[in-house]
Amino acid sequence: MKVETDRPIRKEEQYLNYKLNHINFMPKSWFFIGHEKKYRHGIHKISIQNKNIVIYKDSSGKFIGLSANCSHMNADLSYGTIKDNCLTCPMHGISYDSEGKCSNRVNNKLQLPKYFIKNFMGLLFIFLEKNPRFNIPFFKNENIDEFIVGNPVSMKADAPWYFVSGNGFDLSHFEFVHQRKTFKKAFTDFNQLNSCEIKHFLKNKGQSVRDKFIKLLYGKEVILEYQVYAGNIILAKSTIGSFSNYMYMVLNPINQKECMIHIIPLQKKKNFFFDIVARFKLLVTRVFIKEFFLEEINIIKDLSTSNYTYIESDKTLIKYFNWLNNINKNLNSGTLYEH
Repeated sequence: MKVETDRPIRKEEQYLNYKLNHINFMPKSWFFIGHEKKYRHGIHKISIQNKNIVIYKDSSGKFIGLSANCSHMNADLSYGTIKDNCLTCPMHGISYDSEGKCSNRVNNKLQLPKYFIKNFMGLLFIFLEKNPRFNIPFFKNENIDEFIVGNPVSMKADAPWYFVSGNGFDLSHFEFVHQRKTFKKAFTDFNQLNSCEIKHFLKNKGQSVRDKFIKLLYGKEVILEYQVYAGNIILAKSTIGSFSNYMYMVLNPINQKECMIHIIPLQKKKNFFFDIVARFKLLVTRVFIKEFFLEEINIIKDLSTSNYTYIESDKTLIKYFNWLNNINKNLNSGTLYEH
């Protein structure tokens, strides 16, 4: 069920006597690793949420993710070797199969945590459990095979991950940070099990070179469709006139105050000549993405859900944070997403 949201901030707004549970957890979700081609050969080590993980590709073409520290004496397995799809420790020769089980010792205690890795859009994603709780999402009613995938834009934000995704539900920030003013009430849906969404109707009031260029080519009115999975995967589609822009965003929290933002631009395929233009648009889009997000990264620094004084225009943001807390409770109780 979709409902109308509150309007943007105005001078006569009242303060809300509202307390929100402080968000102090990490999302149980998929996280971004990088281009698949970077991990095709050898053993690679990454770190996500204080977990050191080694990645390698087995003979069947499947990517394997295991703990980077040997369960024997904690040796660094990124210096090990791969033989017959097994990872061998460089210190004492203990081998682990693709499930993390010891393959050359009779000792059930010698086992590594396994993490699920998926190749999606030619990019690698990881779920920090052996079996993912939900499939990697994509835009509703769209087929990934019909898209050209651009190179990701990555940047570090000194801000909580949940505020980065929550910005899509902070109605007044569009006007003050991005010069996008609401001309029609937004619609929200917080009743889905595995995601929430909002649809904005905005007018581009910006006077930057970028905004003037966009208005000249496509017009002033922007429809922004913004869907969030698990709090850290954001599917954003903006439509300006006849042009639609797709962005696939993944937030990798570093801690409660920092996160990496990975933004993957996409363009729809059509025909040979159109696709050449689309690839050029992806290059331009990457520049605009950097500018757009850099506008708010410094502003949202040190934001927190604790010690927060809420006003009327925060109602939609509060709904989002409540949804996020409920999602975390459901996952901790063993409830799985449906997708």
